[in-house]
Amino acid sequence: MITKTIFRLVAPAALVSTLAMGQAAAHVITFDDLPGNTTVSNEYPGVFFSGAKVPEADVFAPDFFPPVSQSQVVYNLLAEIRVATLGAWSEVGGFITGNAAITLAAYDSSDVLLGSVSTPGENYVTSGRDPNIFLSVASSAGIAYAIFRGPGANTFTLDNFTYAVVPLPGALLLFGSALAGLLTFGARPRVRHED
Repeated sequence: MITKTIFRLVAPAALVSTLAMGQAAAHVITFDDLPGNTTVSNEYPGVFFSGAKVPEADVFAPDFFPPVSQSQVVYNLLAEIRVATLGAWSEVGGFITGNAAITLAAYDSSDVLLGSVSTPGENYVTSGRDPNIFLSVASSAGIAYAIFRGPGANTFTLDNFTYAVVPLPGALLLFGSALAGLLTFGARPRVRHED
């Protein structure tokens, strides 16, 4: 039986997004749909990976780095895996198994660090720690990208990358609904007749 540990950091400006997470749907990328030996980049709409690769089946050691979902994980080609979006996320996370302490750091579009959280150390199956530690950072400031960082190449695996899109504020949502209603019913210009 594989157990899972969760480490979650809520950044100081994150109260709003934490409360809104119940309303915002979490999206999960399992990597199970990708063939072995795939360098992951833009396979998933709106999510861009760099430094991540699906291992070949014959070199992967699932007994040491077990997947959370079905059969696939990605590993770090360099010291880090970077995941970015063109929009903004309210939360990012993923299950990590590594041979050292691994850090997840989240940044806004101006490269300001919004928060970071780390595993306590090595956590592959025979390390004595639970494999598949879930690291997560939430921030209402809007996360533009996240970096999972290890001490070097091939030091950790990432599975079930999870993100939540920043929800629209209530007033903006109401305005959007009203605008959609106007467009649906068709606002007609008034014609003024002069006698």
